[in-house]
Amino acid sequence: MSETEKSIEAQNHIEIEGNLYRCKIRCVLEFRVGTLDLCFFYLLENGEIYFKQQRLSFSEFSSLFEKGKITASPPEEGVLNIPDLMWAEFSNALFQDHNEDFLLEIQDELSMLQGKPGAVELCKQAFCIYQKEPTPDKKQALRVAYDNVPEHLRCWLGSFDIKDSEIRDALK
Repeated sequence: MSETEKSIEAQNHIEIEGNLYRCKIRCVLEFRVGTLDLCFFYLLENGEIYFKQQRLSFSEFSSLFEKGKITASPPEEGVLNIPDLMWAEFSNALFQDHNEDFLLEIQDELSMLQGKPGAVELCKQAFCIYQKEPTPDKKQALRVAYDNVPEHLRCWLGSFDIKDSEIRDALK
């Protein structure tokens, strides 16, 4: 393994309480008085989420969204604080990631860290099964699989030109 490969591999791991975990780093916005703080968290291969020095289950993490403590979707305007680096005022936020879609993506990434197929792959499999035998049960399974794919990832369900149109047509 080259030094570059070792460096990249090291970036995909975190040590917590003496244990080394394969992980993926993501960020959310935490509401503070008058500002939004950019906070990083780690998706761990064991299915936990390491956030603010705490190991959380997915349901514990998603409850922080429900309680309005963190978000993936900034308000129209405000102040963004990147601790120890900078702060900036913003208006007309350039990105609007819906919390529900964000949480679907987090679930998907946790599954892939555990070596399971992701939501896009599961949906493609369900579509192939439905195409071979288009029964109501298989259509319902396809609908469930499609609904589990975050909206912004649905473009990967088909070719560059048709995106997810074949699946949407099948679900009509």
